[in-house]
Amino acid sequence: MAAQPEDKRKKSLKVLDLPESAGPAMARIAFRKLAFGCHPDLHGGDPAKARQLRELAEAHRIVSESPVSGPPPGHLWTSPPEPVRGRDLHYRLRLNFIQAALGGEVLLRYGRQIACPACKSGKKSDCLECRGTGRVQAGTTPRIRVPSGIEEGEILRLRELGEEGLSGGRAGDLHLLVSIRSHPALKRRGLDIYSEAKLSGSRLREGGSIEVLTIGGERQIHLPPHTFSGKTFQLKGAGIVRRAGDFTERGDHFVRVEAIRNEAEIRDAYLSSGRAVSAAAKGR
Repeated sequence: MAAQPEDKRKKSLKVLDLPESAGPAMARIAFRKLAFGCHPDLHGGDPAKARQLRELAEAHRIVSESPVSGPPPGHLWTSPPEPVRGRDLHYRLRLNFIQAALGGEVLLRYGRQIACPACKSGKKSDCLECRGTGRVQAGTTPRIRVPSGIEEGEILRLRELGEEGLSGGRAGDLHLLVSIRSHPALKRRGLDIYSEAKLSGSRLREGGSIEVLTIGGERQIHLPPHTFSGKTFQLKGAGIVRRAGDFTERGDHFVRVEAIRNEAEIRDAYLSSGRAVSAAAKGR
């Protein structure tokens, strides 16, 4: 007499070490875990292991194709669980000076709890993945847009990038506390940028064009002959641009020229200029 479908299912559940409430998702997970330990390729082609693997595969097929049994006699189905909103997450977002000034796209990498894909957030106590919590840890790498001119200590709130909700609940939010690294050659006050240009006395007397570093790259300014040390030049619109709806603010860049008085200052100015250009290239 052929075995009944119910008997085949019970036997298959026993082979996979699963409860009667197990469905296709749990059967798939159990099969993968058990099959790895008895694969014949890992045991020198052992025939017994090969038979065990075939039994596991057949049990996996039967459980996946058979309906999940209903509630035991004397029990009623419970009502669906209430939606649970995901927890908010709080991280620090570290930006370099140029990133904070110009804004743009940033790739994030962080971990968060998501709804267990095996038990579909049902918090099943026998789930092999989440152990009844309804959640598992997973990494995520979203791309976000940082507004130009963001300042130290600001908090970016990104909706629904926190932990996933349960039972259809909304995901939590991601809160990012902004931290900005300083720049070796550029300083910031509001939307304006400030820097210094170290020049020899002869260059100040002769005048001419010099290159200065701005947040947008190299720019030229013209020195009139006999420029005195300490004079400040203004590059209009070369500062930080910040937009709020239809309103746009634009800062300036102020360059103060200073005379180099000795060889040590010449060397320091040369090295500082090289570091500034290198830092700007890395920050872009």
